[in-house]
Amino acid sequence: MNPASSPLIGTPVLVPNQHELQRGEVCRYPIRLILANPQPMVMWSQRVLIEQFARHIEVVGEVLNIASLEELLSVSITTVVLLDISLMTIETLPQIQELIQHHSTQVLVIGNSSEEWLKREGIAHGIRGFIDRDDPPPKLFRGIEALHNGDTWLNPIWLSGSTQQFSHRPTSRRDTTAKGRIASLTKCEYQTMIFMHKLGGEKNDVVADALNISPSTLRNRLSIIYEKLDVPGKAGLILFVAENGLEH
Repeated sequence: MNPASSPLIGTPVLVPNQHELQRGEVCRYPIRLILANPQPMVMWSQRVLIEQFARHIEVVGEVLNIASLEELLSVSITTVVLLDISLMTIETLPQIQELIQHHSTQVLVIGNSSEEWLKREGIAHGIRGFIDRDDPPPKLFRGIEALHNGDTWLNPIWLSGSTQQFSHRPTSRRDTTAKGRIASLTKCEYQTMIFMHKLGGEKNDVVADALNISPSTLRNRLSIIYEKLDVPGKAGLILFVAENGLEH
């Protein structure tokens, strides 16, 4: 992989090689990543792995706790945080939610597949990506790329059985007005909502093609949109768009 020229003199920008481009990811490079883990040796191994096999991902910092993460985000432009699930607790989730809302970043949590209840809480607090510790490196890289692109990285099988459980949780920290719910959508989620209304009579595969995303990504994204807008499904989403004058 060869470094491309950068707007900043003397600062190379690494771009994906031909093999990486063939995987179909389309995004700006490099992806700026912060590692957040209470174990320094684990972060060291993650950094080495990324530097060797995913040079279009740039590790811009390493932190041991949420307080340090907040400090780093305040001075660093970062698109993704790779967060160890041990740092995601009921006490720290509100802090993580604030960081997601106030910084241009997304959080990919790495943990164990058995911690489903904590994943549900994480989604309710704005986390849009989870990956298992045992997943192979290419899957980790694709998860980071997905969040960088504004997509989600969630297991659709798990998500389909969990949506109802987290969609009716208390919403004391969220603006429950229609305007507030719309404002909570990311740019990609808002675009998806509009396309779903515009192509409401089409199958999801057609909508996914129009958005240039995979059907599984569309399913994941719709589940998040339904939860954010508090609508029961596709019909409810189309009605919500019409009722709030969002057709254009």
